[in-house]
Amino acid sequence: MKQSPRIICVVLAGLMLLCAGCYSPKTPAELETMYDSEVISEYARVGYEETRIQDWKGFTVETYRNAVRQEMARRYPKWTAEAIEAVLLRKVLIGMNKAQVRASWGRPYRSPDSYESAQGRSETWRYRITEHADNYVEFYNGRVSSITKLRH
Repeated sequence: MKQSPRIICVVLAGLMLLCAGCYSPKTPAELETMYDSEVISEYARVGYEETRIQDWKGFTVETYRNAVRQEMARRYPKWTAEAIEAVLLRKVLIGMNKAQVRASWGRPYRSPDSYESAQGRSETWRYRITEHADNYVEFYNGRVSSITKLRH
């Protein structure tokens, strides 16, 4: 029997609404088992779920965010605290490396443009923000050298 797309969408929407009230913060042990993108999402999500977190095992939003920061520091011991905070806030900063940018904003919208010169290697990543605006991240020798937002 063929299911109509409308029925499937309604069921999925219902499940999402049902689960929206089911959030509970993860323990440090649970954070260790999560993918990086899930850990980063946890950091943002706790701001929306502040009242539930305060009632859960004595956590406050800040202590929970500290647990998430510590998990990221464990996974990436060479990253600075500033880089970890930027990734958790989904920001890109001058001086970040490619892995940090990818963790923060994901994969580029388009294939990177690369250039080689006597001074080093330059690469540009493009991220689609809206239909009419893009962010361009310029790397010089593997580090962010500029971030530009262009409207088209």
